[in-house]
Amino acid sequence: MARTSSRRRAPSLASVDRLIDEEQQLAFIRAFRAMMRTMNTLKGFAEFRWSDLEIPEQGYEDYKSKYLDLHDAVRRRRQGDAPASILEEVDFELELIRRDEINVSYILRLLADAPRSDSEADRTKRAGIRKTVLGLLETEPQLRSKRELIEEFIRDYWDEMHPGTDIESSFDYFWDRKRDDHITALCDREELRRDGVERLIAQYRFSGREPVGDDVIDTMLATPKILERRRRITSATNRIMNLIDIFEDA
Repeated sequence: MARTSSRRRAPSLASVDRLIDEEQQLAFIRAFRAMMRTMNTLKGFAEFRWSDLEIPEQGYEDYKSKYLDLHDAVRRRRQGDAPASILEEVDFELELIRRDEINVSYILRLLADAPRSDSEADRTKRAGIRKTVLGLLETEPQLRSKRELIEEFIRDYWDEMHPGTDIESSFDYFWDRKRDDHITALCDREELRRDGVERLIAQYRFSGREPVGDDVIDTMLATPKILERRRRITSATNRIMNLIDIFEDA
């Protein structure tokens, strides 16, 4: 394979971090997006071998992680008050790298398979499962919004679990408590009624319809002034959708 455009623009992983200019970041995003399309085509052939390519599989996964880092940065930017960015209009085409079977349930099955004894063999196997899970959290787009919380669960709960502990029940308890904390923080920050936020989340869960302006205003403790209306609606909507992305699409 000829030297890829994305690697010409970013010959090393560290060089991606040095792409401070938005035009350079946009060029890398477009180049890696084209690379993903090519890779998906190549993987469709029975003769496909990573050894035939210039970039090794781990190298590709590392660049993919940097690509997703840029996606996450753009999403965070939308939630804040930062000036508009040309990157906000980019379609990252995450469907090119999404694998439907890699979800929270899959992660929990991996964690549940870990032996809990203190034998050297079991400790080694647990370490391997931990490494695998953390790698998936880094590279799977549908898990990245949940990464910090799942890492917290692994660090503060899973690592210390005794044999026979029900992983799924423990995780559900942890997840429900974190969801409650996030909704409380959202309502405090955006001055929203909790019952209204829960209603918008339930509405999305049922129909897939994102909140619209009047829906969001109806959840506010006080109707915003005309000049503040658009900013308040945008901020609240983005934060509600971020919460949905973390907790509802699991």
